[in-house]
Amino acid sequence: MAEKFSIVVPTPEDTKIAALLEAESFPHPWREEDFVSQTKNDNFLFLVAKAQEAVIGYISISIVLNEASINTIAIDKNYRRKGAARALIKHALTALDSRCDFLTLEVRESNLAAISLYSSLGFEEVGKRPRFYRDPDETAILMTKFLK
Repeated sequence: MAEKFSIVVPTPEDTKIAALLEAESFPHPWREEDFVSQTKNDNFLFLVAKAQEAVIGYISISIVLNEASINTIAIDKNYRRKGAARALIKHALTALDSRCDFLTLEVRESNLAAISLYSSLGFEEVGKRPRFYRDPDETAILMTKFLK
């Protein structure tokens, strides 16, 4: 049974915690300043997932005209595979539905759990980007969900 998560626009303190999660999750993390700037820009959708008022994940999406792209998404290792990423993406899809025609993302070819999640939410593989990721070098699978 999936846990209940609240999906909210982050406070400044939430943004700091999201940046810490980013640093724990990726070899080349975004900086806290990158997240802060997104909270002040209408061309981004930045949301956090909370469990019992604690930030346990986030999603960052950039929006250009009618196109949206997931920049980064991460979940605290203690909350993975419990529905937080699904909740973040579903909330984002609802928020983007009237604004965008599609949502794209890149995912490591070896990240089968994420690929399975995205597929279950209606994302389709539309291409590959060889050597897109570093540390280790890896191909990215490009996935898109059409909203209209």
